[in-house]
Amino acid sequence: MEKTYKGTVIGAVKGDITRLDGMDAWVLGADTSLYLDSGVCKAVHKVAGAGLLEAVRELGGCELGEARITPAFDAPCKSVIHVAVPKWNDGEGNVKDLLYSCYTRICALAAENDLDSVAMPSLGTGVYAWPLDVAVDIGLAAITAYIDAHDKKPGKFLWVLFDDDTCKAYEDGIARL
Repeated sequence: MEKTYKGTVIGAVKGDITRLDGMDAWVLGADTSLYLDSGVCKAVHKVAGAGLLEAVRELGGCELGEARITPAFDAPCKSVIHVAVPKWNDGEGNVKDLLYSCYTRICALAAENDLDSVAMPSLGTGVYAWPLDVAVDIGLAAITAYIDAHDKKPGKFLWVLFDDDTCKAYEDGIARL
């Protein structure tokens, strides 16, 4: 399902990000080390090859809510954007602001690096235990706010989601735009 919002396509599809061709960037959510040995992160590292892990190590991590970019190495995209996603922790503290910041930084890095299309998983809803509805609302709010505020932006944002319930939640959110 895709919808155009002020000239930018925002979509959601059920699938495996590592089998996705034709996108300029893939997004990985991780901890502050920018690497997790599980889920989407592990799968993308397997496809991209050893060069990606070495590049991540050279970055030296980043703070929660921040993002960094590396080449994609053997993955079929140009770049990988790595974001340090906060744990849900019952929504305590500034975790919502930090997740919003993750999406804002994804948008900014994509624009700064002339990446026109970005594929991403549902940030935080796996091992970091974010409620799906909260994560969907924050992701869509951050991306649409970025689109509203910037002339230079990617032409497409696509959530690539592993299961039916997550995909439906993003499709429902996108339909409300």
